Amino acid sequence: MINNGYINSNSISFTLKKSHSSFTVNKDKYILFQFNTYSPFIKHVLISGDIQLPPIKYVDKGKTFSEERSIAVIGKQVKKDAIPSTVKVIGYFDTPNSYKLNSDVWILSKSRIINTGNGTSFIFSTPKQNAKSVLNKIIKTESINILDREDYGTYALKSNQTIIIALYIVLIFLIAFFVYICTNWLSQDKNLIRILYLSGKPILSIYFFIWKWKVLPYSIISFLLILMAITFEKSISKFWSYTWLTDTAYIFILFLLFLSVYCLFIVTFYTAGKGGKRF
Repeated sequence: MINNGYINSNSISFTLKKSHSSFTVNKDKYILFQFNTYSPFIKHVLISGDIQLPPIKYVDKGKTFSEERSIAVIGKQVKKDAIPSTVKVIGYFDTPNSYKLNSDVWILSKSRIINTGNGTSFIFSTPKQNAKSVLNKIIKTESINILDREDYGTYALKSNQTIIIALYIVLIFLIAFFVYICTNWLSQDKNLIRILYLSGKPILSIYFFIWKWKVLPYSIISFLLILMAITFEKSISKFWSYTWLTDTAYIFILFLLFLSVYCLFIVTFYTAGKGGKRF
């Protein structure tokens, strides 16, 4: 997302139908970029909520919105004469691998009134999954024309669909490989499972024994890793929201649930499935 100028696949591009509009104030998290198509690198930026910004090296962090001059964060490749004279630069994007941000000028604003003199094109981004529902809360849908980013060139992402499909294919192969590895890993103790079963141990007792031995350590390690990620998220993360952390936690939980259920399947297979005379 940093390499793409802080625009993601859920971002919405639009223009205004009416010359005078305003935004409804709410507590949703979002970033709104306003710009002219002939100078898209100069963006008037409205930030709402606790949004994590790209890495920034501040030169004058004490400047506030209350001053007469607007404040801005710019890329290191931006020429001085490209910056409006009414703007005070307070920092530079510390994103050496992002051509977009290195060429951008973000003029920060807290005004909810749309000044069409600042541009007629907009890009709306939010860490929430349903960007359109958030946009509908702050501006009337009948006041805007939603654009196709592929057609209008505002950081198009549809060209990356082939990569997405390839990633899904790789994911399917990884899941199949994961099931294969789990089968071999859990089957290593098939002789122990058989001995416990034939000696009269209940199947559930055998399952909990194997689960505590095999699965529980990974559950504890996963919990500690998630806890560390939550604790140090702001200092180690380059992402603008906690969505990635939530998704990672879900993946760990699904992994552990699958491992637990699959462990029960393996135990059942080598006990009741194989049969045998019990003592």
